[in-house]
Amino acid sequence: MPRLATVCLLAVWCFPTTAAHAQTAGAETSFLALDLFGGAHPEASTATGQNKPAGTFGWEIGSTVRFIRWIGLTAAVGRVRTPERAWITHVQAGPRVSHTLGSIKDLRGFAHVVVGRAMSELQTGMADDSLEIMAGGGVDVFNVFRFRLDFVRRDLETFPRNNGRFLFGVALPLCFRGCTDIDGFAAGR
Repeated sequence: MPRLATVCLLAVWCFPTTAAHAQTAGAETSFLALDLFGGAHPEASTATGQNKPAGTFGWEIGSTVRFIRWIGLTAAVGRVRTPERAWITHVQAGPRVSHTLGSIKDLRGFAHVVVGRAMSELQTGMADDSLEIMAGGGVDVFNVFRFRLDFVRRDLETFPRNNGRFLFGVALPLCFRGCTDIDGFAAGR
């Protein structure tokens, strides 16, 4: 748990520090963008037994509001099906930092640390909830496709505490004010 607290404190400290630096470095104060995203979490099943599923899956939808070109606040909701055919529902929010990768304007990398709640629902009717922390990053390609890899930490009694998760899906960057050709689709013009 001490490492988890360190990661949370680092994220809380980095976001305002980075935002203040971007403002003093001449970042546009009139910039406003919204990234909408959604995707699927395919995972191989680790269940055992005669009726084990071949794989598990999940989904997630959310958005990131960016008031500064490369820094935003993200929030998401989703569900992940477990090998036991139960569900984990999660709601998360936190800072996300992004930047174009190289000279390709439609290739954007990002990293985030989000915190929220995870609730499990078993077929037996038992329920459990926990703090959930997810740290990771990924890439948005051609302002359409999103690929993301995260490390997830939760304390649900019946599920793994630490787990990796892959997401592939769609990310739609909409820019409303202060747009350039690297900010996605100019919805405000």
